[in-house]
Amino acid sequence: MSEDQLSVKDAPAPAPWTLKAQFWAIFVLSSHPTKTAFPSGWATSGEADALAEGGEFIGGMGFVMAIAYQDSPVGTDNELIYIPGQWKYPDGSKGFRVTRIYVSSQASVINGRRNWGVPKHLAEFDYVRSASNGDLKLNVRLPGSTELFFDATISRIPVVSLLKLPVNSKVFGGWLTLVQPPLPQGEKPEEVDSQKWSKVTPPFKCNAFIGKGLGKMDGGRMADGINFPAVAPWSLVTVLENVDLTFGEADRSMEV
Repeated sequence: MSEDQLSVKDAPAPAPWTLKAQFWAIFVLSSHPTKTAFPSGWATSGEADALAEGGEFIGGMGFVMAIAYQDSPVGTDNELIYIPGQWKYPDGSKGFRVTRIYVSSQASVINGRRNWGVPKHLAEFDYVRSASNGDLKLNVRLPGSTELFFDATISRIPVVSLLKLPVNSKVFGGWLTLVQPPLPQGEKPEEVDSQKWSKVTPPFKCNAFIGKGLGKMDGGRMADGINFPAVAPWSLVTVLENVDLTFGEADRSMEV
Protein backbone atom coordinates (compact mmCIF):
# COMPACT_ATOMS: atom_id res chain seq x y z
CA MET A 1 0.00 0.00 0.00
CA SER A 2 1.38 3.41 -0.93
CA GLU A 3 1.64 6.38 1.44
CA ASP A 4 -1.16 8.10 -0.52
CA GLN A 5 -3.48 5.15 0.16
CA LEU A 6 -2.61 4.92 3.85
CA SER A 7 -5.57 5.45 6.18
CA VAL A 8 -5.86 5.93 9.91
CA LYS A 9 -6.93 2.35 10.52
CA ASP A 10 -3.97 1.02 8.51
CA ALA A 11 -1.32 2.64 10.73
CA PRO A 12 -1.89 1.67 14.38
CA ALA A 13 1.27 2.21 16.43
CA PRO A 14 0.25 2.88 20.04
CA ALA A 15 2.66 3.98 22.75
CA PRO A 16 5.15 3.14 24.08
CA TRP A 17 7.61 3.77 21.27
CA THR A 18 11.24 2.71 21.46
CA LEU A 19 13.30 4.72 18.99
CA LYS A 20 16.87 4.94 17.78
CA ALA A 21 18.13 8.15 16.22
CA GLN A 22 21.21 8.53 14.06
CA PHE A 23 21.36 12.16 15.13
CA TRP A 24 19.32 14.73 17.03
CA ALA A 25 20.42 18.33 16.46
CA ILE A 26 19.27 20.87 19.04
CA PHE A 27 19.37 24.57 18.13
CA VAL A 28 18.81 26.71 21.23
CA LEU A 29 16.66 29.86 21.05
CA SER A 30 16.87 32.82 23.39
CA SER A 31 13.83 33.33 25.59
CA HIS A 32 10.77 34.58 23.70
CA PRO A 33 9.14 37.60 25.41
CA THR A 34 5.99 36.44 27.18
CA LYS A 35 3.95 39.53 26.26
CA THR A 36 4.63 39.53 22.51
CA ALA A 37 3.10 37.50 19.69
CA PHE A 38 4.71 34.25 18.64
CA PRO A 39 6.79 34.50 15.44
CA SER A 40 5.14 34.01 12.06
CA GLY A 41 5.04 30.32 11.20
CA TRP A 42 4.98 29.15 14.83
CA ALA A 43 1.88 27.02 14.15
CA THR A 44 -0.55 26.30 11.34
CA SER A 45 -3.50 28.69 11.11
CA GLY A 46 -5.95 25.88 11.89
CA GLU A 47 -4.08 24.82 15.05
CA ALA A 48 -2.78 28.14 16.41
CA ASP A 49 -5.74 28.81 18.72
CA ALA A 50 -5.62 25.32 20.23
CA LEU A 51 -1.84 25.43 20.70
CA ALA A 52 -1.93 28.84 22.38
CA GLU A 53 -4.66 27.94 24.86
CA GLY A 54 -4.34 26.42 28.30
CA GLY A 55 -1.82 27.43 30.94
CA GLU A 56 0.41 30.51 30.93
CA PHE A 57 3.30 30.89 28.51
CA ILE A 58 6.36 31.70 30.63
CA GLY A 59 8.99 31.58 27.89
CA GLY A 60 12.47 30.50 28.86
CA MET A 61 14.69 28.53 26.55
CA GLY A 62 13.16 27.48 23.20
CA PHE A 63 14.38 25.02 20.60
CA VAL A 64 14.53 24.08 16.95
CA MET A 65 15.27 20.36 16.58
CA ALA A 66 16.18 18.19 13.60
CA ILE A 67 16.03 14.44 14.17
CA ALA A 68 16.80 11.43 11.96
CA TYR A 69 15.27 8.26 13.38
CA GLN A 70 16.77 5.10 11.92
CA ASP A 71 14.37 2.84 13.79
CA SER A 72 10.87 3.43 15.19
CA PRO A 73 7.50 1.62 15.30
CA VAL A 74 6.63 3.45 12.04
CA GLY A 75 9.99 2.84 10.35
CA THR A 76 12.63 5.43 9.51
CA ASP A 77 11.44 8.95 10.18
CA ASN A 78 12.90 12.44 9.90
CA GLU A 79 11.52 15.30 11.96
CA LEU A 80 11.79 19.11 12.22
CA ILE A 81 10.44 20.66 15.43
CA TYR A 82 9.78 24.11 16.87
CA ILE A 83 9.31 24.59 20.63
CA PRO A 84 8.85 28.25 21.66
CA GLY A 85 9.38 27.65 25.39
CA GLN A 86 7.55 26.50 28.50
CA TRP A 87 4.01 26.88 29.82
CA LYS A 88 2.95 26.91 33.47
CA TYR A 89 -0.28 25.26 34.62
CA PRO A 90 -2.74 25.87 37.49
CA ASP A 91 -1.31 22.94 39.50
CA GLY A 92 2.14 24.60 39.44
CA SER A 93 3.65 22.19 36.93
CA LYS A 94 5.58 23.31 33.84
CA GLY A 95 6.12 21.77 30.42
CA PHE A 96 7.45 22.45 26.97
CA ARG A 97 5.03 22.48 24.05
CA VAL A 98 5.66 21.53 20.41
CA THR A 99 3.76 23.99 18.21
CA ARG A 100 5.19 23.15 14.76
CA ILE A 101 6.53 19.81 13.64
CA TYR A 102 7.09 18.11 10.29
CA VAL A 103 7.76 14.41 9.78
CA SER A 104 8.52 12.22 6.78
CA SER A 105 5.75 9.60 6.95
CA GLN A 106 1.97 9.59 7.21
CA ALA A 107 2.14 6.85 9.85
CA SER A 108 4.23 9.18 12.02
CA VAL A 109 1.70 12.00 11.51
CA ILE A 110 -1.26 9.83 12.50
CA ASN A 111 0.27 8.18 15.54
CA GLY A 112 2.15 11.20 16.85
CA ARG A 113 -1.07 13.20 16.94
CA ARG A 114 -3.13 10.33 18.34
CA ASN A 115 -0.64 9.14 20.98
CA TRP A 116 0.70 12.44 22.35
CA GLY A 117 -1.21 15.32 20.76
CA VAL A 118 1.89 16.40 18.82
CA PRO A 119 0.77 18.54 15.81
CA LYS A 120 2.63 16.59 13.14
CA HIS A 121 2.40 17.41 9.44
CA LEU A 122 3.99 15.76 6.42
CA ALA A 123 7.09 17.13 4.65
CA GLU A 124 9.95 15.96 2.44
CA PHE A 125 13.45 15.86 3.91
CA ASP A 126 17.05 15.82 2.78
CA TYR A 127 19.13 15.20 5.88
CA VAL A 128 22.60 14.38 4.55
CA ARG A 129 25.90 13.91 6.38
CA SER A 130 29.06 14.71 4.41
CA ALA A 131 31.37 11.71 4.08
CA SER A 132 34.42 13.98 3.91
CA ASN A 133 34.00 16.26 6.93
CA GLY A 134 30.91 15.05 8.81
CA ASP A 135 28.91 18.24 8.19
CA LEU A 136 25.12 17.86 8.33
CA LYS A 137 22.95 19.36 5.59
CA LEU A 138 19.34 19.92 6.67
CA ASN A 139 16.79 20.67 3.93
CA VAL A 140 12.99 20.46 4.30
CA ARG A 141 10.22 21.21 1.79
CA LEU A 142 6.46 20.74 1.58
CA PRO A 143 5.26 17.58 -0.20
CA GLY A 144 5.54 17.95 -3.98
CA SER A 145 7.39 21.26 -3.76
CA THR A 146 10.89 22.06 -5.01
CA GLU A 147 11.19 25.15 -2.79
CA LEU A 148 12.85 24.75 0.59
CA PHE A 149 11.22 26.26 3.67
CA PHE A 150 14.09 25.16 5.96
CA ASP A 151 17.76 25.18 4.96
CA ALA A 152 20.65 24.87 7.40
CA THR A 153 24.00 23.19 7.90
CA ILE A 154 25.85 22.03 10.99
CA SER A 155 29.62 21.97 10.76
CA ARG A 156 32.13 20.52 13.15
CA ILE A 157 34.38 22.84 15.17
CA PRO A 158 38.06 21.86 15.07
CA VAL A 159 39.13 20.15 18.32
CA VAL A 160 35.89 21.11 20.14
CA SER A 161 33.65 18.72 18.18
CA LEU A 162 36.04 15.85 18.85
CA LEU A 163 34.96 15.90 22.47
CA LYS A 164 31.94 13.62 22.83
CA LEU A 165 30.19 13.22 26.14
CA PRO A 166 27.72 10.55 27.26
CA VAL A 167 24.32 11.98 28.21
CA ASN A 168 21.52 10.41 30.24
CA SER A 169 18.27 12.40 30.47
CA LYS A 170 17.88 11.38 34.12
CA VAL A 171 20.09 14.34 35.03
CA PHE A 172 17.34 16.71 33.79
CA GLY A 173 14.61 15.23 35.98
CA GLY A 174 11.18 16.46 34.89
CA TRP A 175 12.51 19.57 33.12
CA LEU A 176 12.11 17.90 29.71
CA THR A 177 8.41 17.15 30.21
CA LEU A 178 6.23 17.75 27.16
CA VAL A 179 2.63 18.89 27.67
CA GLN A 180 0.39 19.07 24.60
CA PRO A 181 -3.15 20.49 24.45
CA PRO A 182 -6.02 18.82 22.55
CA LEU A 183 -5.69 19.13 18.76
CA PRO A 184 -8.40 19.73 16.17
CA GLN A 185 -8.71 17.59 13.06
CA GLY A 186 -6.50 19.01 10.31
CA GLU A 187 -7.22 19.47 6.61
CA LYS A 188 -5.80 16.08 5.63
CA PRO A 189 -7.13 12.67 6.73
CA GLU A 190 -3.90 11.72 8.52
CA GLU A 191 -4.03 14.92 10.63
CA VAL A 192 -6.26 13.29 13.25
CA ASP A 193 -7.54 15.10 16.31
CA SER A 194 -6.51 14.54 19.92
CA GLN A 195 -9.27 15.22 22.41
CA LYS A 196 -7.39 15.28 25.72
CA TRP A 197 -4.29 16.90 27.19
CA SER A 198 -1.18 14.73 26.88
CA LYS A 199 1.82 14.77 29.22
CA VAL A 200 4.98 12.71 28.74
CA THR A 201 8.65 12.83 29.75
CA PRO A 202 10.70 10.76 27.26
CA PRO A 203 13.94 9.29 28.69
CA PHE A 204 16.98 9.01 26.43
CA LYS A 205 20.67 8.08 26.35
CA CYS A 206 23.21 9.25 23.78
CA ASN A 207 26.60 10.78 23.05
CA ALA A 208 26.79 14.54 22.46
CA PHE A 209 29.13 17.04 20.86
CA ILE A 210 29.04 20.74 20.01
CA GLY A 211 28.93 21.98 16.42
CA LYS A 212 28.26 25.25 14.61
CA GLY A 213 24.92 25.98 12.92
CA LEU A 214 24.43 28.16 9.88
CA GLY A 215 21.21 29.28 8.19
CA LYS A 216 21.37 29.10 4.39
CA MET A 217 18.34 31.23 3.52
CA ASP A 218 18.32 35.00 2.89
CA GLY A 219 19.84 36.98 5.73
CA GLY A 220 21.30 33.88 7.34
CA ARG A 221 17.88 32.61 8.31
CA MET A 222 17.11 28.90 8.62
CA ALA A 223 13.44 29.08 7.63
CA ASP A 224 10.98 31.06 5.56
CA GLY A 225 8.83 32.48 8.37
CA ILE A 226 5.70 31.03 6.79
CA ASN A 227 5.85 27.27 7.08
CA PHE A 228 8.35 27.43 9.93
CA PRO A 229 9.51 30.33 12.15
CA ALA A 230 12.44 32.37 10.81
CA VAL A 231 14.06 32.40 14.23
CA ALA A 232 17.76 33.01 14.92
CA PRO A 233 19.15 30.20 17.09
CA TRP A 234 22.45 30.39 18.90
CA SER A 235 25.35 29.58 16.57
CA LEU A 236 26.50 26.67 18.74
CA VAL A 237 24.43 23.52 18.24
CA THR A 238 24.24 20.44 20.43
CA VAL A 239 24.32 17.28 18.32
CA LEU A 240 23.25 14.01 19.93
CA GLU A 241 24.35 10.78 18.27
CA ASN A 242 23.39 7.12 18.71
CA VAL A 243 20.27 8.15 20.61
CA ASP A 244 18.11 5.59 22.41
CA LEU A 245 14.78 7.21 23.22
CA THR A 246 11.46 6.02 24.63
CA PHE A 247 8.12 7.81 24.23
CA GLY A 248 5.83 6.19 26.80
CA GLU A 249 2.07 6.34 27.11
CA ALA A 250 0.82 9.87 27.69
CA ASP A 251 -0.74 10.89 30.99
CA ARG A 252 -4.23 11.96 29.90
CA SER A 253 -5.53 12.85 33.36
CA MET A 254 -4.50 16.53 33.20
CA GLU A 255 -7.27 19.13 33.19
CA VAL A 256 -6.51 22.77 32.36
